[in-house]
Amino acid sequence: MFLVDKQRPGGLTFGDGALAGVLSGVVGTVVSTLISIPLQTVIYTPATVAQMRELYTQLAKDFKLSPDFVQSMEPMLAIGFSSTRLVAWVTIFSILSGLFAMIGGILTVALLKRRRQRR
Repeated sequence: MFLVDKQRPGGLTFGDGALAGVLSGVVGTVVSTLISIPLQTVIYTPATVAQMRELYTQLAKDFKLSPDFVQSMEPMLAIGFSSTRLVAWVTIFSILSGLFAMIGGILTVALLKRRRQRR
């Protein structure tokens, strides 16, 4: 952003910052997904999955979740790699990282404009 700001004679717009943020969020999603694939086989062992099942059972009782909802969460507790878990990860992380990176891009443009006005 700083280099683009120096190259542009009129300065950056908030739309430029938002676009740069969303694109960096997409890149972050791809990188984190590639890292999470081998980590799933290490993290989701039979022992950890058993502990997570106990936790889910307790949460279902405490929050009075429907049995259908609890059953729909079962694929998330697969041992090793799970494509369902991967799709959920990509969906949630792409939305959150895109949103927060977009906000960061907009704030960066605002700070650069403020810095430019002081000169």
